Amino acid sequence: MKQASSKLLVVCTANICRSPMAEAVLRKQIATRGLRTEVSSAGVHAQPDQPAHPLSIEVVAQAGVADLSTHRSRPLSPLLLRNSDIVLCMEHAHRDEIVARAPEAAGRVRLLGHWLGTEIVDPVNGSIGEFVECLKLMSECIDQWLTRLTRQGLLQ
Repeated sequence: MKQASSKLLVVCTANICRSPMAEAVLRKQIATRGLRTEVSSAGVHAQPDQPAHPLSIEVVAQAGVADLSTHRSRPLSPLLLRNSDIVLCMEHAHRDEIVARAPEAAGRVRLLGHWLGTEIVDPVNGSIGEFVECLKLMSECIDQWLTRLTRQGLLQ
């Protein structure tokens, strides 16, 4: 079995909407590109073992990305941060909280929307259309990250 060349962690607030969707897109794009990269997700304020939001499950399935029905949330932990090479979060507030908890991780924490100069707004109380738009935006951001990281030789 091949070893992962790096470990990516995706972080949002509760680990039930954005980060599970982004994790699913990352896994699919990584597989499509033939990369060996481990991906996981967590939430800065996640309650453990919560299922993904029903609209996250629906939108990701409709897009043909993945089945999130078995996803269970997990809180961000010091161990997860230590074991991650790159941490991609949704909002500046997430980055601030992560860096406050683990200052040594500051150089590895970036916004998922960094290359597009945007935060990813939480669709949690929104319509299915807002979840679809969120997934599209995250997919574009992930494509940017994977292209750049691969070009820099940070992903194989």
